[in-house]
Amino acid sequence: MRLSVLLLALLATACTRLPAPEDYLKQKAVTPPRLEAFTVCHGYDCTFRSEIGLSDEEWAAIRAEFRPAPADGLAERGAIAAAIALFETAVGKRIGTSADTPGLAYIAAGDSSQQDCIDESTNTTVYLALLTHAGLMRRHRVAEVASRGVFLDLRWYHQTAVIREIETGTEWAVDSWFEPNGVAPVVTTLHDWQTSYGRPDN
Repeated sequence: MRLSVLLLALLATACTRLPAPEDYLKQKAVTPPRLEAFTVCHGYDCTFRSEIGLSDEEWAAIRAEFRPAPADGLAERGAIAAAIALFETAVGKRIGTSADTPGLAYIAAGDSSQQDCIDESTNTTVYLALLTHAGLMRRHRVAEVASRGVFLDLRWYHQTAVIREIETGTEWAVDSWFEPNGVAPVVTTLHDWQTSYGRPDN
């Protein structure tokens, strides 16, 4: 009886929310993002932290994804995904993560050119904050990072950045972990992401 109660308790917490974005970044020793410079994680579990900035040309390309202004939440999510890919491409050239491969490979832990889901969700949260600071993300807000998986539910631990649509309150996972560096992330409802055992439908 006690074992079944424990199992149910673990499964109930299989999908959890981490602290508010600004507090989460503090926990990861990531300085508050600024348009002039920001910190990114790499090497698995933020083993390495690099502070960088983007050129005027790179910012212009990101801003172009939001022109004309997206007409609805769906269009803005498309622009957000495209912008995340541009961030990753620019950042990858600077910190050596251009060849980052999707998914998890334990042998890559400590390799500064690779990123796990903690690095990816942390960096995506930084990029989302930068889009907000730049006035580009108007239909969504950056929400708490979400995690899933407790092993006993037959899933590995995994986490993702999250945005919340202002008009509907719907939350969306923005998960770069499933794609190589510089490819648009998977964007899906947080519910579908949380209940999936692998890559949710894009």
